[in-house]
Amino acid sequence: MSMSALIGKTPATHRKKKLRIALLVRSGHPYDYVYTSNRDYLKHLKKPQVNPEIAMYYYIKRKYPTVKVDKYSVNTLQKLDPKKYDAIFATFLDVVMPALEILYKKRDTVKYNRFMRKLKSFGNKLHPSLQFINFITEKCSYHTWLRKKGFPIIEPTRCVHASSKPIRVPKKEIFLKPVPSAGSKDLFHVTPETKQKTIDEYFKSLSNKGVKKIMIQDYKDFGTEGNPEYRTYWLGSKAKYQYTIRTSAYGFSPEILDDPLPASVKKLSVRLIKALSNKFKTTMYITRLDWAKVDGKWVINEIEWAPGVFSEKFSSWDWTVDEKMADIMVNEVTNRAS
Repeated sequence: MSMSALIGKTPATHRKKKLRIALLVRSGHPYDYVYTSNRDYLKHLKKPQVNPEIAMYYYIKRKYPTVKVDKYSVNTLQKLDPKKYDAIFATFLDVVMPALEILYKKRDTVKYNRFMRKLKSFGNKLHPSLQFINFITEKCSYHTWLRKKGFPIIEPTRCVHASSKPIRVPKKEIFLKPVPSAGSKDLFHVTPETKQKTIDEYFKSLSNKGVKKIMIQDYKDFGTEGNPEYRTYWLGSKAKYQYTIRTSAYGFSPEILDDPLPASVKKLSVRLIKALSNKFKTTMYITRLDWAKVDGKWVINEIEWAPGVFSEKFSSWDWTVDEKMADIMVNEVTNRAS
């Protein structure tokens, strides 16, 4: 080849490798959503709204043309070849909903085990790490860890196997919840007036579904109109505060909170997210910490890493958490590659 033919071309050995990332996304109708009409990079879609992770996919394609991005759902995950990607992000596709839908509802153990094996095959390319994902899914484990680390939780909190002998009718009000769980499904408020037969049937029902554990807590009066729960959202491993959704009635009646969070809650939230990031050495791009006031003190009720974000409560101009998440992801891959 002549010298003139080489002018303006970069030798192959010096060309920068194009980064490739995969997004694991939810399938089906949008659970929480952004409006396509309010974002120029979504206007070509023939849908009025899409999941935040779908918006992230098109945002990355527009803002980062040098990054190759693909998306996979639980139905197409088996086609994902991890060798082709620099990083794989579990944006809002967690392991709880597939467990509830595939394992407990459809009793399809083969499909669910195949799904989990596939996630495991991604190794250290999966963000957040599978170790972190499983830890947050297992509420019994992370409540024990929170207690040991000095974070305030509802006391006492303990877990029993769903297949074990049902607990006896208590002398005080308690709260039962399956592990794993989502969407306030199968929660049970037990009182001294509850019939033993009802408790027995609850344990049997969860055990028959394949639920492994049941969390037992003293019943505390929060998540009500007078004492709501506060769902706080944080970005990145340094825990940059985004917003708070105030909810009552098991997560319903959501309202955007205008008032600032107490300084003590912010300080504990930042410390918690940093502790999780350090424990698992993983990328933290979004974390939801659910706080409540119990007996006059703030406690952590739940930690969520693939949370409902209530994006539909905002206009698409106001809610840009998905774009900020995408920026964190791309920057993480870029920094690792450099």
